[in-house]
Amino acid sequence: MQNNKRAFTVIELLAVIFLGCLLTSLIAPLLHRKKPQESWEVFHESLNQLAHFARQEAIAKRKVYRLVFDQKHNKQGSIFIEEEYQDPEDAEKKKYRTIKSDYMPTRLALQDGRSLRAVYLGKRNVLSEQEPSAFCYVIPDGMMQPVTVQVAKVNKSAEEIVLFQLNPFLGSFDRYEGKLKPE
Repeated sequence: MQNNKRAFTVIELLAVIFLGCLLTSLIAPLLHRKKPQESWEVFHESLNQLAHFARQEAIAKRKVYRLVFDQKHNKQGSIFIEEEYQDPEDAEKKKYRTIKSDYMPTRLALQDGRSLRAVYLGKRNVLSEQEPSAFCYVIPDGMMQPVTVQVAKVNKSAEEIVLFQLNPFLGSFDRYEGKLKPE
């Protein structure tokens, strides 16, 4: 008489347990992650995307572009890209207009308690109540004006300050924690 009972082997059970543990270890960190909009890494990446896009457009179109750090429109502020164009009424005069793109974001609205605190060109803060906008120019060869941007995030009980310093040759921002002034 033959025994037709089918059972799992120890190796099969260990393989199933191993795969279950592997999947759990991959999924668990995703469940405990901060919301993307709260992360400084996501903000830093978005700021770098704006800088890279402005630089790319300046080189490709052989025009002057600028990053605008603006506090006019709301308390927190926004950062966006403008391009230079010829004033149709006065050939000597240049004007700027906000650009839009179908494939890249051209505006970064400061949200989640973030606000612009200072924009340094050299050692001087050029952002104030009298001048609620500051600019970082990008020339057609891709060089960018060095700028340091101080962004604050107000949490429930504390204020977090982060500095973003633009490398004019690479066209990307480096991030520094804390209230630092450029030297």
